[in-house]
Amino acid sequence: MKRIFLFLSIFLVFLSLSFAESAIEFYREGQKALATGKLDTAIENFKASLRLNPHYYRPMEGLARCFFLMGQYEEALNYVKKAEKYNSGSIELLTLEGEIRIGLGELDRAREIFNSILKREPNNINAKFGLAELDIANGQKSAAAKRYIETLKIAPDNQKALLSLALIYDELGDRATSNKYLELALRYHSDNPRVHLIAGRHLIEEGRYDEAMKHLKIALSLNPSFLDALITITELYIIEKDYSSAVRYAKKIIAESRTHKLGWYLLGLAYRDMGDLNDAINTFLSLLSIHPEDEVARIVLENIVIPDKKEAGEKDVSKSKKLSAVRQRLSNYHYERGKLLESRNYIETAKEEYRRALILKPDSREARLSFAKIFKMQGYPIKYLTELRVLRNLGYNDTYIGDEIEIYSNLDSESIARKWGVDQYSLERQKYRVVLFMLRSESNSTEKFHPFFEKDFIKYFGDFLSAFDNIDIVKENLVRDFSEAFRIARESDVDYFLILRYEELERSFSVHGDIYYSNTGSKLKSFEEYRTGNDRVRDAVISITKKLDAVFPIRGRIVKKEFNRGLIDLGAMDGVKKNDELLIVKKDALSVISSGMGLKFKKDDVLGKFRVTGVDERVAEGNIVNNSFFDMVNPGDNVIYPPKEEKKNSEKTEKGKGFLNKILGL
Repeated sequence: MKRIFLFLSIFLVFLSLSFAESAIEFYREGQKALATGKLDTAIENFKASLRLNPHYYRPMEGLARCFFLMGQYEEALNYVKKAEKYNSGSIELLTLEGEIRIGLGELDRAREIFNSILKREPNNINAKFGLAELDIANGQKSAAAKRYIETLKIAPDNQKALLSLALIYDELGDRATSNKYLELALRYHSDNPRVHLIAGRHLIEEGRYDEAMKHLKIALSLNPSFLDALITITELYIIEKDYSSAVRYAKKIIAESRTHKLGWYLLGLAYRDMGDLNDAINTFLSLLSIHPEDEVARIVLENIVIPDKKEAGEKDVSKSKKLSAVRQRLSNYHYERGKLLESRNYIETAKEEYRRALILKPDSREARLSFAKIFKMQGYPIKYLTELRVLRNLGYNDTYIGDEIEIYSNLDSESIARKWGVDQYSLERQKYRVVLFMLRSESNSTEKFHPFFEKDFIKYFGDFLSAFDNIDIVKENLVRDFSEAFRIARESDVDYFLILRYEELERSFSVHGDIYYSNTGSKLKSFEEYRTGNDRVRDAVISITKKLDAVFPIRGRIVKKEFNRGLIDLGAMDGVKKNDELLIVKKDALSVISSGMGLKFKKDDVLGKFRVTGVDERVAEGNIVNNSFFDMVNPGDNVIYPPKEEKKNSEKTEKGKGFLNKILGL
């Protein structure tokens, strides 16, 4: 028995040592993956290490660092707290906790942590860096620069201080000082791939692409698996339109990390831009199978498969069986999203999802029927009938659609529009002519979560804005600057032009729009929307396009006239109510004003008033009261609400965290 007990004891000791050794090996592999930016691989190894040794605190630290770099700050803090149980009082863990608190926005707590470290170690450089990052979080970049300069007195060759100073002065627009610190970093750390990466990104910002390429290739020669460098060089090849090289490097990213979202995204863009639409579609479908929540990738894929009108006519794109199947799949996604939203009473958002489904697949019975039913639910039965008739024209003439058309046709026959002999949903309405612009920003595309999204975003935005039938989007352009936008707008003979910009962070999306008067270039109004969570791009765009539509002055025309009675092409959908009183202005006498969102006309061009006595969905009837003894009012004359003084509206600006994230990631 003693021998058996001794043997078991030796075996258990050996087994525990074996497990411990395996736990250490997994930890080391995790550290290697973390050093090269393979966060998914690092997380797998750290977790494997913990499964073998649940009390081993180092993989807990590693997991905290991984989740911190991924922006999952709450999860990162969770692992810091676990690690502190086994390594209490660790300066390294306290420093990481301070950085995490900054990410969580708990700035006071972060300051307490860094100050407590400095009490124990007055020259602790990482704590000083933490205070500098707090300055950046508070928008005090110059104060942060002073702190980093102070740390250089302690450690003149400190890599993080030199790189942080280079980035800060880049952000402040002081290129000369930025170059000085970058050169020092390269002098002291020429064998460090991250230093060459930062140099490459800096040179891309300056448009010095050849020099940037040299530094990126050096970074990869020092570490061929360095994901951040692989990503940046892929983006640079896309900027330089060397798409075959971009494809090659994007594949290297995926080879290093099969689930890497940005690697798949860049591969899809490279295929698209080189004209290989089949591979582009397959790549984005693969990306969405791995990351179905990637809203931007879905938008880009949808833009690929939604043909422009010219393309549809010239290339007959819609007859491709594969493309049709992809469009059906993407349309179904929005249809299902719409049904889910509708079941939760998010009616307006559901309607937009159905609309998107129809853009992708206009002949979808389910999507169009659901879209139509929203209007019936909102009290617009004639619009419902109009959509049902579209379905019938598409060949859907089943019992349900036939019965519904018969029921609502009887209702339509008693409408104001039919009484006047018009189809209210086929009337040609006056539109404000608008050009959409977005500033081209290839140089800083490498700093975005989804680079090169501008072209796709402006198309997506335009799809939503064009749903409002008082707006005619004449062009959608990427431009270098305001001057180019102003010139194109003037040449396009439009009323207004809109310049968009957006900021995308890992879990948030904000859109800013400035609307200008095209003749003078004067800014009339600004809009901003900030959204977090899933579908943040969609929600931000829906909100801002509705705000834009609301500021365009309501204007209509007299469609028909019989003595002192008339019909106008404005109705309940336009906000017209019974007993409203509108001004009648001579045809062609209205124009947009340059000082705000409004209309101008001469007093002598006001012919009378239109008093609403009955309202339909898109038309209204009423009495015409002439200003003079003679009846001067004719069909085609304008009707508008009397102008009101505009109230000044203060717009809040949401400050992004993009630059802070760059510093935190060093």
